[in-house]
Amino acid sequence: MDGEEGLDPVKVDIKTALHVAVWEGHIQVVDLLLSHALRKCDKTKLARFINRRNMHGKTALIDAAERNRPELMELLLEEPFNADWSVTDIRGFNVLHYCAFRGHRTCVGLLLRYASSVGDNGTPSSSSQSPLSLNRFKVFLNQQSVDGVTPLLDVTGRGFLDLAMLLLQGYRAEYEMYDIHGDSILHRCVQANHDDVLLRPYLEYMAKDEDQEKFRRVLGHRNSSMGRTVREACEVRGRTEAAELVRGYGG
Repeated sequence: MDGEEGLDPVKVDIKTALHVAVWEGHIQVVDLLLSHALRKCDKTKLARFINRRNMHGKTALIDAAERNRPELMELLLEEPFNADWSVTDIRGFNVLHYCAFRGHRTCVGLLLRYASSVGDNGTPSSSSQSPLSLNRFKVFLNQQSVDGVTPLLDVTGRGFLDLAMLLLQGYRAEYEMYDIHGDSILHRCVQANHDDVLLRPYLEYMAKDEDQEKFRRVLGHRNSSMGRTVREACEVRGRTEAAELVRGYGG
């Protein structure tokens, strides 16, 4: 640990000791590695070490989210380490995808509170966000993977109503987004058999949107895989009550 070997490896896509320690949940080892890096590295080199991506494109922060380790996420996010929460893996998934899809609610809450409060310099700010930092958060919140999947589409497929409404009501996630199959969050909740849990809250939320034209577009949108609106998808699956619910909103 006295040297600098491994802190700034020449190969970019490499699993470092930090990745391993975070993945295994060895908090004391993580703390030791970070303390050592802080002593040995300048600001630029430290950032490279913290945000190093492995062969799958995952950073240590993504590993912590995937393994449901909020205490390690907080350590990596806070000063002086300031892990980059906007990094995506080779499939286009960011750290929010990883913890939201797995239902790691503490990690999701921590990440959203942190990412929504940072200023232009990447550190938490007590003042209101600038347009630049607000835009960065919006991109992060609505990040699409290579398959077009956003965190909101992810939690919809998993039937996590509380996380879905946190993203929508708490942080204004965009609901007019579609995956590579052209599926909206409404299509996805029907296809995943979560329409009994998610469909009504989604429709109620959208119906209150000031942009009613957007709501009508989503209701009338036909996916590219089957060419069906969400009401037609309900009917094909024999979801009569769900189809009538959608019809009642003009779908």
